[in-house]
Amino acid sequence: MKNFIILFLAALSSGPAHSSTTYQLTFSGNICGTNGNSVCTSGSSISQAYGDVANYIDVIYDAKLYPFSNGAFSTDSALQPLSYVPTADGNTPRATDIARGDASDYNLWSEIFLKPNSGISVDFSQIVLAPVSSPMSGNFQILYGLSLLPVTSSYLRQTYGTQTLNYSGANWNSSEGFRIRWSPSSIGIDSIRFGLNGTPTSVTPVSAVPLPGAALLLGSSLLGGAVIRRFRGRKKTIS
Repeated sequence: MKNFIILFLAALSSGPAHSSTTYQLTFSGNICGTNGNSVCTSGSSISQAYGDVANYIDVIYDAKLYPFSNGAFSTDSALQPLSYVPTADGNTPRATDIARGDASDYNLWSEIFLKPNSGISVDFSQIVLAPVSSPMSGNFQILYGLSLLPVTSSYLRQTYGTQTLNYSGANWNSSEGFRIRWSPSSIGIDSIRFGLNGTPTSVTPVSAVPLPGAALLLGSSLLGGAVIRRFRGRKKTIS
């Protein structure tokens, strides 16, 4: 199974720039545990390292956002990882390999933050939602990563199968990145597709880590040490 797919790599010029490189998070394969290389079983914690591309993007997961009446959120001092669900509920064929939030409190929100490095912009193009329990209903929104201005917000009503949401246009490219938020945990994330553009203005040397064996790379190898990190230290709290 593919756990992090590089779908397309355009013709590359000299230098470590990404040019229309598209990625898809599928939440499959050995992506659990602290180092992101453990087999996932039902309820396993998805690694905070999953989906990162060193020097280009940090994918941050938090399953415990507490809503205030004014629309703001607070979070624990430590990020709460999303949980792995092997098979979605609902209509057949059922989606497999789902990321879900914290099920302990119906009022909690979950978040995936696609946070680009300086000099990089994110093109957000698709998300596929899948029911952890049917029917799938609740709140779903996507915001710019730093200003927290909403790009889209909706209420999902009694959905019994997967729901594919496609996006395009100027609003869906941002150097702030994007925060995907949803509630309750009956809503699961089956996959996310996004692109990266630009050249990082700050580069931290990293040791090359091989791509997962099932990952697909079309074209030349990633430049500038843009490799998928399988380990990362403790996360900071989202402000």
